[in-house]
Amino acid sequence: MNSIGLILLMICLVVGQDFTPLDDFISRCCDWHTFKYGRTEYAGDPEDQPLLKTSIFDLASVSKVVECTTAAMMLWEKGRLNIEESVQYYVPEFPHSTVRIRHLLLHNSGLPADAPLGNRMWTKEEVLDWLYTKSTLLQAPGEKYIYSDLSMVTLQQVIERITEQKLDVYLDENIFKTLYLQSTMFNPSSDLKYRILPTQRDEVVRKRLIWGEVHDPTAYNLGGVSGNAGLFSTVYDLIKFMQMMLGKNSLFKYQTLLQHIKIVELQVGIQFLFKLIQKFIRTHWIYKHFCLG
Repeated sequence: MNSIGLILLMICLVVGQDFTPLDDFISRCCDWHTFKYGRTEYAGDPEDQPLLKTSIFDLASVSKVVECTTAAMMLWEKGRLNIEESVQYYVPEFPHSTVRIRHLLLHNSGLPADAPLGNRMWTKEEVLDWLYTKSTLLQAPGEKYIYSDLSMVTLQQVIERITEQKLDVYLDENIFKTLYLQSTMFNPSSDLKYRILPTQRDEVVRKRLIWGEVHDPTAYNLGGVSGNAGLFSTVYDLIKFMQMMLGKNSLFKYQTLLQHIKIVELQVGIQFLFKLIQKFIRTHWIYKHFCLG
């Protein structure tokens, strides 16, 4: 039944199904404040509360797809970003002349997975200084796939140089507001904390429950706004985003979507989309009504 539920959800996404009528039906039958889809913490913890349809999640690495990759696509379509150009063309401080924008997007730049953060907090300046003066390539660009947060951190610097705006400002003005993603943001306000799920009890570095702040160490050290992580959002906003990428009210021309989807990567893309759906929609009514039967 799990697979059937996910297939039904994929069909809804493709055809642009409006979930509002079904939500209205469930709302008439259930009290959203007591109808539990899951819990935010372990039983007995003082922060524990039921999940709601408005719950906000730390998107972790899904941020890469929703923010940095989408911004790069937008700049490419407008002719402001050349994916075959070297990173140094846009960010002269970047030390690796053979790394191109394409390598950052495909995670085969040769950059390591992350900076050696260890068990201490870094400043944003320290992270970028390490990237520009101490980072080394583990292999030649294009040679091998290494999932790298640093690739997306580097792409963030490229985007900010081109737009002359901070990444969060550019995304909010050009993507989030356009798609009416009203619960998608970096560094959420403390007023929204009651809707945000805690992620982990950090007993080593921050020494507190990580709740309402980005969990990813690199993004945290960069001030909560990073190309690799840091975005917070809801199930509903993610559905809007995925429908846009499938062509419904798309921000892009059809040719742009085709350019960024290769047949050889289709299987990987489908697997990723299924994982994304499983991670963020398990607690939604779709999962409860279709996947648990």
